[in-house]
Amino acid sequence: MKEWTDSNQPNKLLFALQKGDYKLRILVLEGLNKLKVEQLEEILLSSLSDPIRPVSICACDLLESIDASGMFKEEIACKKKYWVAQLKNEKDNLWKKNNLSFSTLWQKADSLEMKRAGNFEAMKSNMEPPK
Repeated sequence: MKEWTDSNQPNKLLFALQKGDYKLRILVLEGLNKLKVEQLEEILLSSLSDPIRPVSICACDLLESIDASGMFKEEIACKKKYWVAQLKNEKDNLWKKNNLSFSTLWQKADSLEMKRAGNFEAMKSNMEPPK
């Protein structure tokens, strides 16, 4: 990725933007922004509609940073509002479905991690030779 931006190869970056996973697409958007390619605004506008939230938010942020005239202000605000609503819907659905909250899920994950750590310590002490 770094080689492509350093050697100014936007064609490879555009291919990776079309075929890559979401983490790669985020890096590609940042690389294309760094290269200041000619169609950057069009690329970022099309990436606003990416189905993966982090890619879309990255496109929003980059478009916002290069939009000095405020021409894309409405599109950016609309997309950010959309993702806030999506996150709220996911949270509400989780609450309705399982009668849980996000904090409860995180606490549950933390308690499982502590339980695994405790099991490991117990297993480790059982494997020590008797004194």
